[in-house]
Amino acid sequence: MTRIPYETIATVTVTPHNETWSRLRISLRQNVGEHRGPYELNCLARHCRPFATALDRLAREARTAHRGHRSRRPADVTTEPIRSLPLRERHSPVRLAFFALLTANLLASLVLLALGHPARAVGVWFSVAPWSVVALIAPVLRFGFVGARDPWTRGIRVEARYVDRGTTFGSGGPWPMFVYKFTDPDGVVRKHELRPSGRFARPRPVRVLWFVPGERTSHTLGDPFTALFITVVTGGMLLFLGGIGLALMPGLLIGVLG
Repeated sequence: MTRIPYETIATVTVTPHNETWSRLRISLRQNVGEHRGPYELNCLARHCRPFATALDRLAREARTAHRGHRSRRPADVTTEPIRSLPLRERHSPVRLAFFALLTANLLASLVLLALGHPARAVGVWFSVAPWSVVALIAPVLRFGFVGARDPWTRGIRVEARYVDRGTTFGSGGPWPMFVYKFTDPDGVVRKHELRPSGRFARPRPVRVLWFVPGERTSHTLGDPFTALFITVVTGGMLLFLGGIGLALMPGLLIGVLG
């Protein structure tokens, strides 16, 4: 455990790593001799920014109020070697699924070659295209299902007004985030964050949300018939492409082994 007085902190910065994790960096002033720095910590993105803001404010207040002597409120920082993030947190689920598909195809083709079926060994690689499209459009089915389910869920409609524009970070880099606020039935002002479909999309001044009081959740309410249409079309595409993918891999391999 290392105790760092607030007034010895020079800068507090946050570097987003992905949508889940960020890296917090605490740099110390040059005239501090008893501490080594900088310190870097991995933390959840939703907690990292508020903590960094509060820590920076306390450091500035401590430098102003306690110049010339040590602070009576040191910050406790547990120092450990910086470990790399787990594999599932360094890559998106779609990318991990793609790597798993390539590995499975490679193993299947090697087995088919060893069994004397070179045509089938080549054929399994044609499964990459349908399975990749399935991975890309599967999230669309989820959002369409949520939109089609809205009219029959237990909740209420609320109007939210656009108040701010933020930025979120994902595998594709920075992306805009629209911030809306609304008042729930208990009179509590709540925030709703919406990630637009396009990087250069413009926010609507007012949006209709579906708010579930018991769960304290809200999501965008769209046209239920449009959402139902998207669900049916996307579901049909998933079944069709998934059937092709299954027939090619592991279907070709199972046909030989069976």
